[in-house]
Amino acid sequence: MTITIELTPEEEARLRAQAEKAGSDIATFARKCLMGESEGQTWGSRMLAQWTEEGIIGMWAEREDIEETCRKFREGRLIMTEGEG
Repeated sequence: MTITIELTPEEEARLRAQAEKAGSDIATFARKCLMGESEGQTWGSRMLAQWTEEGIIGMWAEREDIEETCRKFREGRLIMTEGEG
């Protein structure tokens, strides 16, 4: 089966860099990613790495009320809106 995927130049560069890092050609690496086989990483570990890279993980690190905010969020008493944080 052949699948065609349109990537932005930035996405292609990122995929090429990851393939090189894994010691693989881009087509083989893309197939392994699609099948969930890339470098033995789980979906969760890939998401954690991406979120850390994008600054999502740790974005509230400086908040003095973080423990209280997280507790309220877990209890469903706090709903975060876009731009808040």
